[in-house]
Amino acid sequence: MSINNKQWLGLPLNLLWGYIAIAVFMTGDGF
Repeated sequence: MSINNKQWLGLPLNLLWGYIAIAVFMTGDGF
């Protein structure tokens, strides 16, 4: 479980940015 926890610490960041990119791309707002 310790190893999984360490991986989960770095995963959410990539997932978060991926979700944000998809959300921005879907809304078409862009920056």
